Amino acid sequence: NKLGAITFEASAIVFRIMHASFMPAIGVGQATATMVGKSLGEKNIKKAEASIIEGIRGSVFIMGGIGLLFILFASYIVPVFIDENLPYYNQILDKAVPCLIFVGFLQFLDPIAITIWFSLTAAGDTKFPAVADLIVNWYVFVPLLLIAGNCFPQYHIWGPWAAFGIQLILLTLCMVSRVRQGKWKTIEI
Repeated sequence: NKLGAITFEASAIVFRIMHASFMPAIGVGQATATMVGKSLGEKNIKKAEASIIEGIRGSVFIMGGIGLLFILFASYIVPVFIDENLPYYNQILDKAVPCLIFVGFLQFLDPIAITIWFSLTAAGDTKFPAVADLIVNWYVFVPLLLIAGNCFPQYHIWGPWAAFGIQLILLTLCMVSRVRQGKWKTIEI
């Protein structure tokens, strides 16, 4: 149907833009993981903690900056990714722009989860990030998508995007909670 195709196209465009934006956080996360692993190998817990904090600060600065661009300039960014000859160009634009603005706000959370995920993995705490990701995705995100699509179809594009936001918030909270617990400091590899 027409509405489904427009919603799909708008979401695909936003995901395409978003995927390019989180690559710097992955790089910072990997660099942070190297520093955390090295510091723990030297038995320097304080340096490992400082590396995580600085890694988060750097990745939030980069991705948050990109997110700010999404928030302020979404109406200029999105059209670059849409073929203006598409028959539903304006409807796609009308749906994709607010979604990219929403993603702009999520850009301040995503780098925290990414950086901590890499840091925990470097510390040898590989099971927790994997299980947390699995639980949040399969037992929260997917059911919310199904509920949004089947029970609240009137929200069209916003139901799935809200589910994505909730998934990201929960994953970030899980990662922050795990770092604060400190179990990663004592894992022997």
